Amino acid sequence: MRMRSCLEGDGRAGVSLRVLVVAVLVSLVVLGVVIAAAPPSSEAGPTKQHIDWLNKIESLRTGWRGPGAPRPTREQLHRRFEQALQMESCLEERTGRRITPGDLLAEVRRMNAASRDPVRLRRLMAALDFDREAIAETLARPQLVERLLRRMWSEREENHLEQKREGEALRVAVQEGRLDPLRAHPQRVERLYLPPGYVGEQAVTSFPVEDAAAWQAMNSRWRRGDAPAALTRSDHAYSFEVILEDLEDGGVLVAHYAVRRKGFARWWAEVGAQYAPSSPESIMTPELAGALPWPSAPGTGGETDATGCEEQWVGASLDDIPDAREGASAVWTGAEMIVWGGRAGSSFETGGRYDPATDSWLSLSYASSPSPRSWHSAVWTGSAMIVWGGLD
Repeated sequence: MRMRSCLEGDGRAGVSLRVLVVAVLVSLVVLGVVIAAAPPSSEAGPTKQHIDWLNKIESLRTGWRGPGAPRPTREQLHRRFEQALQMESCLEERTGRRITPGDLLAEVRRMNAASRDPVRLRRLMAALDFDREAIAETLARPQLVERLLRRMWSEREENHLEQKREGEALRVAVQEGRLDPLRAHPQRVERLYLPPGYVGEQAVTSFPVEDAAAWQAMNSRWRRGDAPAALTRSDHAYSFEVILEDLEDGGVLVAHYAVRRKGFARWWAEVGAQYAPSSPESIMTPELAGALPWPSAPGTGGETDATGCEEQWVGASLDDIPDAREGASAVWTGAEMIVWGGRAGSSFETGGRYDPATDSWLSLSYASSPSPRSWHSAVWTGSAMIVWGGLD
């Protein structure tokens, strides 16, 4: 005798077994999908909550950018959130400044009052289900931290000593005759300054000066007789000028030397990894969250054209803009304006993103950026900014 296999006979047991095997396989596939779709293990508690909020607003912004625009993955959003916490940690360590609920309340009020697109701002808030804590933590906190950190980085002289020394070395070389101000140099451009009230033709390199006091200050800074002026510091560079010619019409042609200060994105790429992320816990309190304002109604009182579109120039945020530059490119993505490249003495490989809904700027990543250039071409494809050509 032999034991009769359950696979023998009328086959019904075999069918049952095959159904069971298929069912198990389907279960494993479904389980695999669930596991694959699950957020990284580092996402837990407040971290997961913040990334969920980011995911909601980035889904909306992706739609504004148009068909084909890539949507950030959860991993990318996780890295963005972690970098924001690292910036917050850096800000506290270097300045002793800790972001408070009152700071977030003030930032949301600023966004509400300054928004250049209150309709979109309200849609961003709607994407967060009008959750006041989410609004403060997601729309206000990261950009406030970066703005304060950029300000600290820009104002502290020790962050730019290398560029200051390089600028002074150039100045000494001109003063000692080792560098001819009439000859081309990578950090030299010619500028033609025109006095207040000038009515003649202007060249591309012309810099009209409208204010009489500013013109007087510039003249007192310049030195006649081929001597370079003193090294001066601006928000973006260390520079000095040498007079090449005093023109009969009152204009002054100068050789302008500039050593641009290290860009914020480049500086952060070098130091960011030194800082551990701060706590991911929300800092907005329920009491202050209840005082957060809603966006203002659309319309600022400007004249309208035949379509009802307002025609009015309104100033935007200037306290966290990219470094001043010429020859930069700008594109509109459908959700924000991207400005990149340009020059101020030498060319930049940095830029920024302006969001009119929140009236705020954020820096662009320095990692894998194109080589520094100015007067280049740029276009938005619907999913990416393409940069081509330009001057080094």
